[in-house]
Amino acid sequence: ITKVGEKEYLNSVNSMQLNEDYVAAFMGSQLQLHTLGESAIESRESILFPTQDSNEGKITSFYLSKEFLVYSTENGNINHFYIDEWQFVNRYKHDTGVKKIFPEPFGVSLVFIDDKNEGFVYNPINSTLIKIPSFPSSVSGIIWESYEAEKWIFVAYNGDYIYTFVFSKFTVEGSQSLFVSSTKQPYSSMPLLLFKGVLIYLDSSGKIVQLKLDSHTHDTTLEDLKQEELVEKMRKNYKLKRFEEAYVYATRINDTNDLGEFAKEALFHLDIDYAIRVYRLASMPDMVFALNSIKHIEEKNLLAGHCLVFLGKFDQAQTMFLASSCPIEALNMRRDLMHWDAAMKLAKGLASNETPYISLEYGKQLEFIGDYPTALKMFERGLTEND
Repeated sequence: ITKVGEKEYLNSVNSMQLNEDYVAAFMGSQLQLHTLGESAIESRESILFPTQDSNEGKITSFYLSKEFLVYSTENGNINHFYIDEWQFVNRYKHDTGVKKIFPEPFGVSLVFIDDKNEGFVYNPINSTLIKIPSFPSSVSGIIWESYEAEKWIFVAYNGDYIYTFVFSKFTVEGSQSLFVSSTKQPYSSMPLLLFKGVLIYLDSSGKIVQLKLDSHTHDTTLEDLKQEELVEKMRKNYKLKRFEEAYVYATRINDTNDLGEFAKEALFHLDIDYAIRVYRLASMPDMVFALNSIKHIEEKNLLAGHCLVFLGKFDQAQTMFLASSCPIEALNMRRDLMHWDAAMKLAKGLASNETPYISLEYGKQLEFIGDYPTALKMFERGLTEND
């Protein structure tokens, strides 16, 4: 053990975090950031937060990563201080005070709990704020999954239960935080780490113990599992966005309806490749062909619109199409579905030259069902618009 430095602080230190080159020391209501001993980086004077020119109130929570110092305040501020540039790069103001922040270890998003005991996921890159559904009224802490391949999973615990959530940055409805399930928390335990669905905690006697969460599957063999057990475990995995693990169970399932639910979950998360694989497994060539025609699309709103069509959510699909670079797809969808009233309204703003053809098709449908007066009006309208 080698001593690398010594530092005297103005007040007693409540807590401290370190990275390779820096130390963040929390002293009651202030936070001091300074270099760690004789660091190889250029010498920098220490800095105190909140700064004198701010009106942020007392600091309530902080986190030091390799690149950022993130802290929250009683006035609802969440600030990202970029260490390399030695300046703030993002400031967010919440409508109430922020109690605690829990940044993800493999990114920049974070979970925070406010004074109303509500939980949110905040992404500073695009300033997206998502309220966490089914968030318990009291939470002692949050732990993110430490396995990078499943970095979107996190759990909340309160002494009674452990709640599993998924944060998905890309879904047909934008970024979403989804509740998965809960697990009974052992009495007087202190959770420390989450790895592949196994929670490492300290029990009441001070021993380190492992707990397998109910939200995950922990099988070593599949041969003895019945069909209903395979379906249940497949469902658990795709609810966690563990599509690779879910697909292993899917290959042993015979029911096309259950496989279809898996494929719809992949579509919800805009994972076209997995949706194609599952539909192919379910022997549904029509869906495989249709998805192959859109898998090249990179624009999220346009892709989400097509996926929502396959999920039967046509109003949401129209909203996404209109927000994309190809709004005409909203008109094409309504026309393909023979939603003529909606198609007529969309044609006015998107493609007025299509109105005669839509009027003609609408008139044919009305004539077929026996509504001749309205059909005649549609035919006349088509002629008028064409002139």
